[in-house]
Amino acid sequence: MTTQLDVERVHRAAVAAGERMYVDPRSGFRVMTELHHRRRGFCCGSACRHCPYDWQNVDGERFAEVDAARERRREQRAAWQAELDSEADGGAS
Repeated sequence: MTTQLDVERVHRAAVAAGERMYVDPRSGFRVMTELHHRRRGFCCGSACRHCPYDWQNVDGERFAEVDAARERRREQRAAWQAELDSEADGGAS
């Protein structure tokens, strides 16, 4: 079973390789990387998975309870970062 952390690993590998998109291992769909969004230069308001702009242009009409979702997203990303950092240093932290 593919976890969201596995998806984040695939995303990070794609970014490290300079890729603007990757194939989601869960759905098979092509997904834009954070690198793609940074090259665009702004949040488009679509609540993209790897938006580096904290969904600043996503509003309540487009995505109900956007503030709560934004906070959950921040918490998830921090947890993934901690896990990936721990893997990178061999679990020493």
